[in-house]
Amino acid sequence: MIHKSPFGKYFPTNDSFTDIVLASLRQHKDKPALIHAETGEKVSFAELNHQAHSVASYLEQIEFQRRDVACCAIPNCLEFPALVLGVMMQGGLFSGTNFAFTEC
Repeated sequence: MIHKSPFGKYFPTNDSFTDIVLASLRQHKDKPALIHAETGEKVSFAELNHQAHSVASYLEQIEFQRRDVACCAIPNCLEFPALVLGVMMQGGLFSGTNFAFTEC
């Protein structure tokens, strides 16, 4: 049996995942990208883009390089996606851990 996608044909590009995400951030800049479930605080796509570039700039200053690994032990928060994107923009790998996990 042959199955066909309802979305039509997809032709892959040579764009990186980071390039695709950053293009979306620029395209939807005034819309909310993140909304904190408990407080209702919002982060727009433009703010997320700025935060990610700030993280990437800092990582460049400390000579974080392609294939380096950044491990962050932080609670779930609105800054988390900017950290991931900033690391990816520098070609690094992100390993997130939850600070509340204390048992081995």
